[in-house]
Amino acid sequence: MSKKAPNALDQAIGAQVRIRRLQVSMSQEKLADALGLTFQQVQKYEKGTNRISVSRLDSIAKALGVDLAFFFESAQHPVGTGPAYPTDRDSVELVALFNRIPNRTMRKAILAMARAACEEIDQSSP
Repeated sequence: MSKKAPNALDQAIGAQVRIRRLQVSMSQEKLADALGLTFQQVQKYEKGTNRISVSRLDSIAKALGVDLAFFFESAQHPVGTGPAYPTDRDSVELVALFNRIPNRTMRKAILAMARAACEEIDQSSP
């Protein structure tokens, strides 16, 4: 019996769960505890290996402090077909921290620094 590949929509919703979990600096273990699950189950949800029922997704939304609709924002663009959302811990943290900076001048300075770093990398690449 061959294993069935994860569904793209399940993967997209799982990715949104991971993104939100990282945004609020919550571990898989802490989310699992809040849901009465094992962290392995949370891993499977985030990878899209296991489907998340609507009632479970509602519990996840409450634990992560978002509306249920948050998880369906990416449903229009399943993994690999739409806009890229950061899913690694450093990228999600960077975006969350950047969004906390209220000073527009400071935000522009940070963007200028990031652009300059990328230009330097691009120029040094063969």
